[in-house]
Amino acid sequence: MNSAEFSNEPLPLDTTIESDRLTLRMPTEHEFEEVRKLTWDASRRDGFNDGMVWLQPETMDDIRTYKESVDSWNKRSLSFTMYENENNKPIGRMSIRPEEALDTWSIGFWMHHDYGRQGYMKEAASMIIDFGFTALQAKQIEAGAATWNEPSQKVLLATGMDEDRSDGHQFTRANGDVVKNFFYKITRQQWLDNQSS
Repeated sequence: MNSAEFSNEPLPLDTTIESDRLTLRMPTEHEFEEVRKLTWDASRRDGFNDGMVWLQPETMDDIRTYKESVDSWNKRSLSFTMYENENNKPIGRMSIRPEEALDTWSIGFWMHHDYGRQGYMKEAASMIIDFGFTALQAKQIEAGAATWNEPSQKVLLATGMDEDRSDGHQFTRANGDVVKNFFYKITRQQWLDNQSS
């Protein structure tokens, strides 16, 4: 992993997180159009956006630009693109952003359907959690998954997160729709215990 010491300053745009199979990084401006096309193609699948805050884009203009992604990154809402190392192709997105509670961060993710059932999402989620507890010095990392989204639920449980299925967890989509979800979290101590087990 190549990461900066945590501070309130923006992380360098060339921050990367690597494993044998995957690299998580911010695309260059030249590469970003390929990421936008991946987003467009993934969002054409029926139901893809139903468990996300953002809505299905109606045109390519609705998809975040490179400048918007950099602006978000500089506010410490870090959206990495997942690259398959074998061919350096983007396969999805993984984000981590600060929450209101001190030293608490949340993660979100999606992956193009062509790359499913290969363990990539669980691997990338574990990588971003490790990054959160090391480079960002998080004390707790959280996530949510719609109550019907079993694949995301399985990913989050596989990273060692605790699951809370009690009523009251929900988020509001950009169109005002409310989506009920399950809540997941892992503390720094749980993460440390998992590293040593």
